[in-house]
Amino acid sequence: MSTKLHTILLVLLFVVAGFFATYHLTESPPVWMDEGIFTQAAANLATYGQTGLRVSPDTIEPSSKLITVGYPFMYPLAGWFKMFDISILSARSLMAVFIIGFLLVSYFFVRRLFGPWQALGSLALIATLPTLYGNGKSVLGEVPGLLYLVASLVCLCVARGRVTQRYLWFVLAGLFAGLSVATKPIFVLLVPAALIGFYIAWRRHEMTVMEVGAAIGAGLAPIFAWLILQFRVSDSAGSLLSFYVNHYQITDWWSTIFANLRNLVTDIGPLYLLVVLSLWLVAYGIRLRRQERIPVEEHIVLAFSVITLLGYLTTAGWYRYLFEAQTLSLLFLPNTLALIARSVCNGRYLEKLAISVIVVLSLFGAYQVMFSSFVAESYGRRQTANWEEYFRTASPSASFFFYDAPEVAFFAQGTKYYQYLNPYDGIGIFVPGWDIGSAQRSVLTQGNADVVILPPAIYEKEKDNLFSAYEIDRAIHNYFFLKKK
Repeated sequence: MSTKLHTILLVLLFVVAGFFATYHLTESPPVWMDEGIFTQAAANLATYGQTGLRVSPDTIEPSSKLITVGYPFMYPLAGWFKMFDISILSARSLMAVFIIGFLLVSYFFVRRLFGPWQALGSLALIATLPTLYGNGKSVLGEVPGLLYLVASLVCLCVARGRVTQRYLWFVLAGLFAGLSVATKPIFVLLVPAALIGFYIAWRRHEMTVMEVGAAIGAGLAPIFAWLILQFRVSDSAGSLLSFYVNHYQITDWWSTIFANLRNLVTDIGPLYLLVVLSLWLVAYGIRLRRQERIPVEEHIVLAFSVITLLGYLTTAGWYRYLFEAQTLSLLFLPNTLALIARSVCNGRYLEKLAISVIVVLSLFGAYQVMFSSFVAESYGRRQTANWEEYFRTASPSASFFFYDAPEVAFFAQGTKYYQYLNPYDGIGIFVPGWDIGSAQRSVLTQGNADVVILPPAIYEKEKDNLFSAYEIDRAIHNYFFLKKK
């Protein structure tokens, strides 16, 4: 491929990614619970200097259990709010920047590791991946965490190829890895994967003990900062560990594991990951058998992806938990296909077939992003517009109570309101001690709030008790708006 053609395709892919990342930005995908929690927390940090959720007009309550993203994501979002404005458009504009930044560092990483056409192929696959925009446009920690992770791999790759300033690059690699871990709990799985990679690099004399120590020490600094900033002294280590390890309070582990194994082979998304990861393992085995030198960075990413997949089996089965492994495995798919093709009778034509497969997968992905995916389903929605319009025209003197509706509460920024939130209400599990704003529920029984906003299922369950002073006024996008009787 000529340099000119490569440049044209590179620019075209970033234009496509920029379009997908900003198309119907405020409506697709719909704003949902986790996004509401994180945007509220960042808005309070930007406005009042406190990372927490408002539970009454005068009280912002911190919650390390509900705000599961760390400062490497929360602080940039709060700073973005300070520079621009506090709105869904503003927040998701930052997410578009994170998406483009992730694609950029991914391109440089694969290019340095394998070459220009593999980098272009990886970029094409990720830039047309529907889940990148389903998870990346929402205000979540997945894409920012991946950005820090791949930036760490780039620094590690640079460090191993240098003779001078190696310590600087190893320190940067450790810092970015630590920021990734501090962004979202799932990236804690990077720790064992990185240790595996460092051990291999040390055995191959690519890193000295002092260089390994420098990288680990630099990585621990952001993690310790996260522990200090994220958690309070009153937080119980046991309860926090229980929450992060078994968030959905699963008791029947074997049934959960078998159900998730079935999901892996019956749904197109997990099956795509399984096929890509299996091909990667085949190519990995071929090189091990030939005693070829596999890059340390590939050892780390492969270990992280496999551990993530195994960890998914013990979760509630949301496919979002596979996103990191799916995205990272696509970085290595072009090189994987080329290796397998070359191993089959040194098949030159099979290598061209591998390129064709990448093109077809990219075109299919682009079609899904536009017409047949989670993000595509909401292009025509007006959820955000309707919520913004409601609060823009609401009486300035009206008081609101948001009951398990944090994504709606964000649109009432500047309005004094009450809030109760329990992440387990929606899945019908009673777990005491995880709710916030429980003391404010007396406002409901006394009928002191003018408008109550909540999911219909909770209203039907408690309409004769907690909400006996209210009746349904209207329904907006799967939420009841109650008024006083």
